Amino acid sequence: MGTEALLNFVTERERIRIKKEAGQPWPWTNDPILRDYKFCCTRREDDRVTKGIAAVYREPYKNDPELWFALLVARRAVNWPDTLRELGYPVPWSPEHFKGVIRSRQAARHKAFEAQAYKVMVSGQAGEQADLIVSKVLTPIWEKRDFYRPRPGDTLSSFAARLSEGPYMGGFYAGQVVADLKYAQLQGAPDWWTFAVSGPGSRRGLDRVLGRTPRKYWAEAAWYTEFRQLCDDVREPIRQATGLNLHAQDIQGCLCEYDKLCRLRNGEGERSVRRYKFSQTAAQLEQLSPDDSDSTPNEQKSKLENSIPNLGAEMNREEIIKKRLDEYKDWDSNEKRVALGLKPFSPSEQERLRAWRERSVTKDVDWEIRMAPYRSKWLKEKNEYLSRSKAAPYKTRLKPLYEGYEKLDDNPGPERIAVVYERVMAAYPERKRWHPESTHAFLQMQGWSDQEIIDGVWKCYSVDSQDR
Repeated sequence: MGTEALLNFVTERERIRIKKEAGQPWPWTNDPILRDYKFCCTRREDDRVTKGIAAVYREPYKNDPELWFALLVARRAVNWPDTLRELGYPVPWSPEHFKGVIRSRQAARHKAFEAQAYKVMVSGQAGEQADLIVSKVLTPIWEKRDFYRPRPGDTLSSFAARLSEGPYMGGFYAGQVVADLKYAQLQGAPDWWTFAVSGPGSRRGLDRVLGRTPRKYWAEAAWYTEFRQLCDDVREPIRQATGLNLHAQDIQGCLCEYDKLCRLRNGEGERSVRRYKFSQTAAQLEQLSPDDSDSTPNEQKSKLENSIPNLGAEMNREEIIKKRLDEYKDWDSNEKRVALGLKPFSPSEQERLRAWRERSVTKDVDWEIRMAPYRSKWLKEKNEYLSRSKAAPYKTRLKPLYEGYEKLDDNPGPERIAVVYERVMAAYPERKRWHPESTHAFLQMQGWSDQEIIDGVWKCYSVDSQDR
């Protein structure tokens, strides 16, 4: 069995999260795959989207009997906290408001859905996504909410089974709703620790852990029987290695991510896995705390220039490709695979992996070289902006407005947003008034000028700008 390989992955992924949240410098691991690709956290509650949904819907409305529907909108239709903040609490249900928010974000070229973790679309139907998800899924379920709503005595399994009967739902989507709802309601359910529903990734992942060829289809009852046994085998070792006491849905998520890791180690399915683009520029800009605002514009400019690499420097393509491939060479060897608890490759499989790895690395390097002049230009523009005496003391000008709210974190509460937003608008009445929970208003509160927001300059400070 590959339980050791699963345990190694879970432990290393948790180490990465701890180092990242502690503010340690990137990279947070020596494993090139865990370094270069995105993986969900070991515990679902630590993921950024889950935290956002909890802050926007789950915690403020935890006693609302219709919270389940709000979480259904969040997980089945949107899965992106910024959109949910702009949407507001979707109870009572307003289809036109929902579609209006989605279309306005799309028109402004803002991210409306998060469809990378899993598909939120309505498959097999032609039409605009917002219209389909409203007419085919959300409105029909809302109209029959008395049937779907959690009932006294419900277990997680019984509620999920009822919700899975909804149009275009099924067990996986119902399980996503339950994974959020269980922390606010149904907390006394007898199957709180043991409930889980499989997805394509966790089915393949369990097969890999058990040393079998991954299957596309697997009867849910058969999967769950073997999954429960695995949970019993790995829960305590994971707790000893990481300090985390995982419930079954957490372990199900770990299997999905482990399958992703195995596919990348085996040279399979790279297109379906997102790369992690660490933004050193954004990280360094965040270090310009309010205390730095007291420094002169030239000192701020110097700090940026000294801490950010020259992305516009001439690159030697062949040297970079060779260096990247050398980083993977040890990790792709059969010795390393055996040490990780993975099956060694035959000579033909090793050759196939080598060719795939070379194509993948070459494509990434070529993309980075094409982007380098643009990123260099963006840095130059920002440095020039900081050098202008009128614009430089942005932090100083905004600092008094944040009294009592020194830092707006990733998931600020609505009251904190409203207070700071009104202070900013009162101090700068000439500024356009965006909705206080919109991305544009949040950028205003961070000190970006109206023109910078319109020009999209702020996007330059994350390579994967849609995730900012």
